[in-house]
Parts: sequence; structure tokens; C-alpha cells
Amino acid sequence: MELLVSDDYSTDTTQEYLAAQVDERLGVLHPPADLSMAEHWEWVLGQARGEWLIFVGQDDGLQSYFFTLADRLVRIAEEHDLKVISSRRAYWFWPGCETSYGDVALSYGASGKISILPTRLIGWTALLGMRDYFDLPQMYTTSLFHRSVIERARKLQGGRVFVTHPQDANLAAIAYSLESRYLYSDIPLGWVGSSPRSAGLAVTASGMDGLEELKDSYLKSVDRSALKCSDTIGPFSIGSTVLYYFGALLETDKLRKGRSCGFLSSRTAKRLVFSAAYSELSHAADTAGDRRMSVFLETAAGNAFSQIGLSRTGRVFLRLARAILRSLIRLRSMWAPRIDPAAVGWSSVGEVTIHRRRSEFPDISLEAAQELIEEMLGISWDE
Repeated sequence: MELLVSDDYSTDTTQEYLAAQVDERLGVLHPPADLSMAEHWEWVLGQARGEWLIFVGQDDGLQSYFFTLADRLVRIAEEHDLKVISSRRAYWFWPGCETSYGDVALSYGASGKISILPTRLIGWTALLGMRDYFDLPQMYTTSLFHRSVIERARKLQGGRVFVTHPQDANLAAIAYSLESRYLYSDIPLGWVGSSPRSAGLAVTASGMDGLEELKDSYLKSVDRSALKCSDTIGPFSIGSTVLYYFGALLETDKLRKGRSCGFLSSRTAKRLVFSAAYSELSHAADTAGDRRMSVFLETAAGNAFSQIGLSRTGRVFLRLARAILRSLIRLRSMWAPRIDPAAVGWSSVGEVTIHRRRSEFPDISLEAAQELIEEMLGISWDE
């Protein structure tokens, strides 16, 4: 394995810490300029040599059993000619997130279900607001991409993997466009971390110390970036996961051919997506949410959609589209190959869940959380 750490002009003790580490598997990198997140990811991805690739953010982590599980999932993927692997998400909340996420330190769930899922049908669940796009394969903390997927994307897009923001939605759009199926593990590969320094939290939340400064810095880096955001979805500050994913798909159209590409830019698809985004933003009932809704409605009007029209679409056509999509996914799952949980060493019966409140465990560490998980999981990791 190879671990590349790219230090993006940090002002803390990151550089000193990394300089003290001696391991031939570790590469410490420094980008040539102060880049936006997507451009930074593009640069560091160009330095990687591995066959299977994954990004891990600064507040995220990998499960202690990651390499054993990943090896077993890779073997299954190769048996079924699959190039993308995704897993369930486990959540770790660093101290200071209570204002936005509540009194929670960690949330972990797992079962032995290993599935082969239809990428485009699952992708449409994000476009219709049935799930967030970061639950899709996105090569970030809980997903592995084979190098060939990245190389195909780079070839089709004139030498670039990332063509838009945000970077994780861009990666999810690549999986949607290039791979018809992917392997899904209900055992998490990594920890999805959230902290007061998370850029995504800064864009969508308010009221936390330092967030406005972080939000301003992040949005400025997006504005000065050479990467284009789709005009269709409006300003990046709207903060809609539905629109982020839709915009990423529109900007990665070079990866797709035929009717699928045409339908995404059709009036019907736009109406359904904007209706789903309207529903999503309607649930953000704070001051920041009100501001975002106001900007969204201006964007919708620019696409000739009214608030009343989107509401009506949501009540009728969006509900119908979601019901049809659920039925199609169930039908596809009936024909998908069955994978024995024993193939990854799972021996537990049913679901394993662990939740801890920050107020009850104020000093809990990620290492302690891993020990709890290892005690509860009925998995034999010995080769």
C-alpha cells in the first residue's frame, strides 16, 4: 500500500509531524500553489501509483480492519468484473460539532450484506432527493475506484479527472457515467468525519464560531478556480446536495453517450431535480436555510420554474418518479448475483450498531471507538 499525504499550505504543526515520520510507504507532498479542493485532489491524484485508489479527508479515517476487508472486496469485485467498490458510511463527529449535528460522537452500523448495485438507478436516487450523493460511490473515505476508471475519465475529459466542484460529486458523476454496476459492502470501510473545520459544514450551516470565515475562504477558492460550475444549478453557496450532483453530471457530459446524456439535460429531468432540491432546502428551517432558499428560487426562476410549479411537481410527479425508481431497483436486485457474507468473514447475525453521545463520552477517541467495534463485530479477520 501507498499513503500520500498532501499538505496544502497548513499553518499548524502538520509539516513538523510529517517530517518526523519514517516509512517507505509514506509520501509527503506539497502542491505547487494554493489550490481549490478539487484542483488539489487532481494534483495529488496524479502522484498516486496504486491499482485501487481512495481519498481520505483530513477529518476522516479508515476502519482498523480496512485493508483486510478491502482485499476481500477487491477479490469479489474482480470475480464479477467490477471496477468500483462502495460501502456503508460510519460517522465520527469531532468536538465542536454539537451545534449542527447534535449530541453525538459516533454512529456506526454494519451487516453482512454484500451486493452488486445498478449505478445509474442508484444515481437517480440522489438526483430525486431520496439519498445524498455522498452515499454513492465517490472514491472518498468509503469508496475504492480501480485506476482504469480514473484513466478513462482523464482520457475522455482532455487530461483531467476533475472538471467541476465539489470534488466528491465529480467523482460520483464519474462512477455514474462509466460503470454500470458497483460492489456495495454494508460493512463500512472508513469513518466519515465532521469537524468545525469541515468545508461542507461551513457552506450550509451558520451560528458556529469561525464558520463564516471558513465558508468565505472556501467559496473564494471555488470562484477563482479554473474549474467550471454549471450555470444551470446557480451559485455554489446554495448548498443543495441534489444540485451539486446534478451540476457535476452536467459538467461531465463527455463521459456519457446516447439517450442518458440527453435526458439529463432535458426539461423533464430538470423539473424533477429542481423539485427535489426545493424539497431538500425546505427542510432547512434556519436563517442560513432561508438565505439559501431565496437564492435557489432566483435560480429556479432563471430556469423558468416557479415555486408553485415545483411544489406541485413534488406532490405528484416527483412522488411517482420515486416510486417507479424504487420498483426498478427492487427488480434489478432480484437478478443480481448473490454474494455470501462469509466471503468477507462476516459471521454475525443481523445488524451491529454502536452510538455514543458526546455529552456522555466527552473524551472518547477514535481508537477507543475502534476497540468498541472490534469487540462487537463477529468477523474473523485472520487470513
